Amino acid sequence: MHAVRMPCWVDGTLIGLGEVTRCLGGRGSLRWRLFRAEFNGDVRAVWPQGTLAVEERSREPAGLRLSWAEMVTLAGTDVQVIDGDFVGFDEAGLPQLQILMVDSGHWWVWSVEPADLARIRETFADVVTESHVPPEPVAD
Repeated sequence: MHAVRMPCWVDGTLIGLGEVTRCLGGRGSLRWRLFRAEFNGDVRAVWPQGTLAVEERSREPAGLRLSWAEMVTLAGTDVQVIDGDFVGFDEAGLPQLQILMVDSGHWWVWSVEPADLARIRETFADVVTESHVPPEPVAD
């Protein structure tokens, strides 16, 4: 399986979650989970319980459930994703799309749809194709 990797900083400009989600388009039909999150900023626009509680819940084995609308809201804030694994699953619990930030350095995007990876390559600079193991299925 393949994914694309790209730096989150290009010419001094941060490529944030907002730029990545806009590039991929609406994905409200997927069931989203967030795993292993670490944020720089206040996430209360999405989660009133605050950053530490959300980060803790994202470390649970099933991750933290969230909707595409919540991801878009988060992406519209000034919160920086330091680490986070956003995974969209279909109704059968099979992973369809993964947006992964690693140590505030690189975004990884994996998708069952090759067109998603093509859009990332067309939109952003310094995109590299990498071998990638897709996320595990999840049960509700």
